Amino acid sequence: MSYDVKRKDDMYHVELFDEPKNCRALEMSPSTLEGFLCEGVWLVLLFAVWSTPDRKEIEMALRFAKNKGINLGIRPFEDFDENSNWCPELTGQFGSPIWLLYDNGNLKNRKVGLCSESDLKDLVGIV
Repeated sequence: MSYDVKRKDDMYHVELFDEPKNCRALEMSPSTLEGFLCEGVWLVLLFAVWSTPDRKEIEMALRFAKNKGINLGIRPFEDFDENSNWCPELTGQFGSPIWLLYDNGNLKNRKVGLCSESDLKDLVGIV
């Protein structure tokens, strides 16, 4: 599992190296939800770039997605307010990391805070 978080032009970017196609780095602060997140089931990890515990969740999320074959998107954020553009349900949401489960573009479930693999199984509905 290989990734890096970099800052360029006042934006943070996640780079994934040698990760399966079901794991995608997402842009920071998009204006709308990406179209491919509206196709199928996606688990999105929204992590605060300034939080070391949030950044450590990336590795666990990648491992979970690979082991369970679930689609995973990883999105950095710097300020909570920037998330309301692409996910209005997060308006006024504080706390991180934020885990979102999308099913064909509809937000089906969410959890705030550090997660174990068992927590993620519950979140996505894996028995």
